[in-house]
Amino acid sequence: MPSSCHLTDGFGWPPTSGCLNSGGGSGSVVAARVESVVQALRRVAPSVTYSNGSDVHDAAAAAASAQIAVVVVGATSCEGTDRPSTELPPAQLAYLRAVAAAQPKTVVALMAPGAVAMGQWAASVRAITCFFLPGQAQGKAVANVLYGGVNPSGRLPITMPRAENEMGLTRDMYPGVAYADGLQTAYSERLEVGYRWYHAHDVTPAYCFGHGLTYSSWSYSALQVNQTAVSFTLTNSGEVPGSEVAQLYVTYPEAAGEPPRQLRGFGKVFLQPSQSTEVTLPISPRALSIWDAHRHTWAAVLGVFELAVGASSCDLRVRASLAVGTA
Repeated sequence: MPSSCHLTDGFGWPPTSGCLNSGGGSGSVVAARVESVVQALRRVAPSVTYSNGSDVHDAAAAAASAQIAVVVVGATSCEGTDRPSTELPPAQLAYLRAVAAAQPKTVVALMAPGAVAMGQWAASVRAITCFFLPGQAQGKAVANVLYGGVNPSGRLPITMPRAENEMGLTRDMYPGVAYADGLQTAYSERLEVGYRWYHAHDVTPAYCFGHGLTYSSWSYSALQVNQTAVSFTLTNSGEVPGSEVAQLYVTYPEAAGEPPRQLRGFGKVFLQPSQSTEVTLPISPRALSIWDAHRHTWAAVLGVFELAVGASSCDLRVRASLAVGTA
C-alpha cells in the first residue's frame, strides 16, 4: 500500500507519517489520537503491506505483487501560505504514476483542503475516494469506504479541474494587485464563479460540482414542477442499501444574464434496493430571482426557466420547463 506524508511534498500538517490531520495555522487541530490509514486497513485485513512512497521502484514492486494498490496522496495548506499549485506535488505524482502503471487495480485516497487537478492521473486509476481533511478518524473512514463498511454518499462541494488554472484566473483577479491604497482584486469573472464558469463556457472538468458515487445505482423519473416545488420519483436500482443526494439546478431565461445550471436545492434520501419514493424539493422565491443592483433588492425574473434534477451539475437525469409570469 504505497503512501506518502512528507511535509516537504505539501502533505501532512503536522508531519506525522501516514496522516493528514488538518491544515496549519488557525486551521490546525491537535488530535487526541490519530489512527493512520495503514493501521485501520490492517485491522480489517492483516495481510495489507505498506510502502512509504519514498522509493518509486519499491512502491511499484509492492503494488505489482498485490491484488489491489491503495495510494494515499494529497496536499495541505496553512494560514498565510497558499498552495503553490492545484497539481499534486511532483514526488507524489511520480510514485502515483508508477504504482498505477504496475497495478491496474489502483485506488487513490485523496486528502486535500480544496481542489486538486486530476488530468495527469485520474484516467490511470480504478477509483478515487476524496476525504478532504478527514481528521483523527481518517483511518477508520478510509477503511469503511474501501471495504464496504459504509455505502458512501458524499458529494463534491467544489469542482475538480483537469489542469492547473483551468479557469484562466489572472493576477488581477487573484490574489490581486497592489495599488497606492492597498491590495485590490478585480472580480472580472462576474457571476461565473466555480462550477458556473464551467457550464457557462461549456468546459468539462475532471469531476463536476456535486459529483459522487455510491455502491448503488439510481434512477430518476416522473418530474413535476411548479413555482413552489419540484417532485420526482427516485429509485435505488442497485443491490446495496444507500443514500442518494438529488440536486435541483435552475437555468434562468436568457434575458436574465445568469450562468446556466445553478444549484437551488438538494435532498439526501436513503433507500433499500429496488425501493422507490417520491422526493419533493421546495423552491423559494429567491431561487427564481436575481439581485437588482440599482434597487438593492432581489427581483423576480419573468420568463421560461429550465429546472433539472440529477446526481451532479453535469449529470442531470430529468428536466422540465417552468413559465413564470408569462401567458
